[in-house]
Amino acid sequence: MKELRTIPGIEAVGYENLLGVFTLDSSQMEKIDLNQATEDSLIPTIRQIFHRKTVAKIEEVVRNELGVLTVQSIDIIGPKVSQELQRKTYLAIIFALSGMLIYITWRFELRFAVGALTALVHDVFISLGALSLANFDLSLPVIAALITIIGYSLNDTIVVYDRIRENLKTHRKGKDSLRKLLNLSINQSLSRTIITSLTTLMVVVVLFVWGGSVIHSFTFILLVGIIVGTYSSDFIATPVVYSWVRSKMRRE
Repeated sequence: MKELRTIPGIEAVGYENLLGVFTLDSSQMEKIDLNQATEDSLIPTIRQIFHRKTVAKIEEVVRNELGVLTVQSIDIIGPKVSQELQRKTYLAIIFALSGMLIYITWRFELRFAVGALTALVHDVFISLGALSLANFDLSLPVIAALITIIGYSLNDTIVVYDRIRENLKTHRKGKDSLRKLLNLSINQSLSRTIITSLTTLMVVVVLFVWGGSVIHSFTFILLVGIIVGTYSSDFIATPVVYSWVRSKMRRE
């Protein structure tokens, strides 16, 4: 209902206390044991009792204002749940990025890890920005999509890094040769990157168009993440490695 306030010419008034017009009879009160009920168990129980009456009342109010109404989904998210979900989302992303930084440093070098982490942070911020612009809510499917994007982008970056590491074995020191080596490594893995990304995008587009509203936000974030993750591996992660090496060469 709060979203109605964002529609020009529509003002939603009195929806905050909409549930207050309903009362519980004795048979309904028996279904709720307040001594044993927790916040997680009490909300679903009350929702089952009020569900039909509440939805019918909301439909009536909105239909009188707009004329046409289609209920696609109903969710109840309290302020405490929303804040906890947001906190856990940030923690999950931070832990994932930290673990990847340690692993890539162990498998490759610190410069590669910093480049990959920079690309991943870029992917996450762009995806969150697209989420905000598209007016999607932060939900569990969105969190799952963000974690999926991190893994997908990292996989693509590792492929490029592995090619760079192989070519570095025959690398001769020098600014021009380093630039050529990185360009060669990107070109060698470019066809694989494009084919993989296009194949994945085809599936995600199908899910986005015909998958329904339940996974709409999930597939939307995946679409954005796959696109930005594809170019970030070549145009963000690799240039960071180049800048790192060039800076080291200048000091030497």
